[in-house]
Amino acid sequence: MFEQRKRITQQISSAVCKNIRDIEFKVPRSNGVQRVVAVENESQKEAFETILTEFWGDSTLNDYTDVRWIELNDTDPNAFIVIEWGPFSENEYAAPYPFEVKCEEAFITNILTISWSSLSR
Repeated sequence: MFEQRKRITQQISSAVCKNIRDIEFKVPRSNGVQRVVAVENESQKEAFETILTEFWGDSTLNDYTDVRWIELNDTDPNAFIVIEWGPFSENEYAAPYPFEVKCEEAFITNILTISWSSLSR
């Protein structure tokens, strides 16, 4: 009977978790999101948009945030994302890339330096 019970038992926890997470992935498709790109020189706007389309390999900055922020919200909601810029010269544009700081890393290495008093100003 034990072998038969093992054979006919179907675990549903993965299906329940997927149904819960599917709702979160509807947020990026919302019409309430507005993206504004502001540059000092309008001629640089196209170059800046090109940089953002190659932000995360072949994916854009929007693709990265649409997927990764939701995943981080489920795995480590106290983590944050730092956008770093690689070395560049005056003749080329800087290429940004994301660096994820887990909550344990932030508090152990004192990366988190923003105080509530500075946020309230």
